[in-house]
Amino acid sequence: MPAVEIGAVCENGHFTYAFHQYPPVTAASVDKQVERRVIPDECSQCGASLDGRPMTVEGSEIKRPVRSGGLSRSSGAKKPKVGPLPPAAWKKAVWERQAREQGRPGKAPVCAVTGEQLNFLHDHAHHPLEKRLLKARGLHHLMYDPRNGMFIKARVHTAHTDRGKPISAEYVPACAFAFAREVGHWAIARLESDHPQPKEQ
Repeated sequence: MPAVEIGAVCENGHFTYAFHQYPPVTAASVDKQVERRVIPDECSQCGASLDGRPMTVEGSEIKRPVRSGGLSRSSGAKKPKVGPLPPAAWKKAVWERQAREQGRPGKAPVCAVTGEQLNFLHDHAHHPLEKRLLKARGLHHLMYDPRNGMFIKARVHTAHTDRGKPISAEYVPACAFAFAREVGHWAIARLESDHPQPKEQ
């Protein structure tokens, strides 16, 4: 039997994939997978917060929740509030800031790496200092600081996150480095490691 996609739905009704599972899909089997996986906390399409209920999806049809609990590793634990902005507001703030910095207020910014015009829905807002690192250190209130963000083409983001072609430091906005310095020495070291200086020709 084909695998079933498991994920969650945002307030706008978009489905975000988390992992797949082969039938039978039960609450117990989903819980076991959740323990092992990095579960997304924002919509992959619009950046809105996910409501946390695990869902199955076949094609574009969203099915009923697999269980009543949240799509979370810790049952019963209150999820820390992220900030300083909600994910969707962070994405919009990064978009607008980048457009202003590029002298394009009110217009679509261009990719910091390729120079191509961006699409708000289809392209990606990248955290130069990974939000999962902030989350791991309990810095949930800093996960969506708009200074720690840059809009790039989706393919550029994929190449970076797959570690095949990391984004060079020359493309990272100065505000992201300022943010990392405020967070601490570990943050600036990690930012510089993930975004190396360009090689001299």
